[in-house]
Amino acid sequence: MKSIAIYCVNYHSYDCLNDFLTSIETAAACVAEPFRLCVFVADNSVPCRKVDFTPTHFSLTVIETHANKGYFGAVRIAMLQHDPSQFDYSIISNVDVLLDKDFFT
Repeated sequence: MKSIAIYCVNYHSYDCLNDFLTSIETAAACVAEPFRLCVFVADNSVPCRKVDFTPTHFSLTVIETHANKGYFGAVRIAMLQHDPSQFDYSIISNVDVLLDKDFFT
């Protein structure tokens, strides 16, 4: 079974983050073969808000950085906590994009 990690950074963009997570959920639901998908959100917002999203087709982990660590600084924190070498594919993404429903196929 293939495994995919998505690392993304949020900075006071909770509406965009919700839309991004919804697009991941939609794309993951279109995949016929089982695969493991983990989404890691490094939240640079101060203060952080609770991310109110419950995925069905992937696991979601929010990592509060407690400061604006910058884009790759936040990605680094997420990758130190969740090693990308444990996945077949790793994706680094903004949260202000949407995945096409066929993205994973």
